[in-house]
Amino acid sequence: AFSLFLDSAAGEEVKDDWSVADISGRSILAVVQSEPEWCTNKRFSKSYVHGRRCGMEETSEDVDLKIYAGGTFSYSNKHHEHDAECGYAFDSSVTATGQWKLLWDASDKSEVLQLTGESTTHVRRTISRGCYSDPGGSGDEDDEDDEDDEDGEADQDESVGRNCDRTTTQAFSKSFLKAELMKPEKGRHQKGGW
Repeated sequence: AFSLFLDSAAGEEVKDDWSVADISGRSILAVVQSEPEWCTNKRFSKSYVHGRRCGMEETSEDVDLKIYAGGTFSYSNKHHEHDAECGYAFDSSVTATGQWKLLWDASDKSEVLQLTGESTTHVRRTISRGCYSDPGGSGDEDDEDDEDDEDGEADQDESVGRNCDRTTTQAFSKSFLKAELMKPEKGRHQKGGW
C-alpha cells in the first residue's frame, strides 16, 4: 500500500476526488507504507466448547486466521454440534484464502483488517436415529422390518432434509476490527476473545 503526497512543506495528501488540473505542475511524493507489525506474520485463533449432559450434547467452534507478509491470508472456521442420544451430528467448515488490506473505520476510530478472496464451505448433517424418548419409537431397532413398505415412500419422506453432505465454493469477504483481534482468549469454555 502507498500514499501520495504533494511535495511541499505541509505534505498535503493527494485526495481521490482531485482532478488533473489540481495537481498539474506540482511534484508528488509516493510513500510506501510498511506492513503493520500488529498483524503481519501473525496468527489469531479462538476456540469454544460447551458440553451439556455429561458430554451427550456438545457445541464447539475453532477459528484460525493467519496473516502473511505480502498481503495474503488463510482463514478457517470449524463448527461442530452433536447430540449422542438422538444420533444428531452437524459439522460445518469454512476455509478461505486471498488478500488482506488494512482500512481505517472513522466511526469506530479503529483499524479494520479486511479479507477478500475465495472460500470453500463443507456442511455435513447426519441424524442416525430418533430420540430414545420418541413416543413413535423411531429409535427402536425393531422398526427396520417396516422398511419394506409397499412402495418405500414412507422411508424416503422421513429422510428428506435429515442428512446432507455438500461442499460449495464462493467469494469470501470478512472484516475484523483491530480491537476484536487483539482481545485475549477467554478460555475454551467461554465464548469470545481471540
